Amino acid sequence: MNTNRYNDYAKLFGEVVLLSTSLSTSRRSLSDMRKMIKEEDTSGRVGLDFSSHAVDKVQERLEILAKESSVIYQDVFNTESPSESIIWPSNTKAFILGMMAKAAENDSVHEEPSRSTQSAVEYHYKIEVKKWSTDNKKLVFVGIVENNVIKTTYFNWV
Repeated sequence: MNTNRYNDYAKLFGEVVLLSTSLSTSRRSLSDMRKMIKEEDTSGRVGLDFSSHAVDKVQERLEILAKESSVIYQDVFNTESPSESIIWPSNTKAFILGMMAKAAENDSVHEEPSRSTQSAVEYHYKIEVKKWSTDNKKLVFVGIVENNVIKTTYFNWV
């Protein structure tokens, strides 16, 4: 029996257990934070859930943008670390939330009447993606939230 390999196996097993515990703790913290945000945000301004449209649209647009720029391509498809590619659905969601949080931090959120629900309000989050902008054009990320649901997301060249 190769005792070194067995020892390595035992160490790795221990690391997996610790990571699993850490992940469970993070999920509980995320759930608690979500509850606090919902309690504080009675207007529905903060995007906590995603419509399938919001994720699909931004993924489609990311594919197109990646064809236009090698910088965008590298971020979207991250060939050096594929599991960190923005194009993966869970990473796309994290990207969307990150962009919207940054827009909120920069006070780049404005209110408009809802286009789909009478007497409701939509919150439009807008922020420039400076790393992806060019000298001639700015690339702006837009996310629209209604009742804590991110309804749609897209990019605009301005």
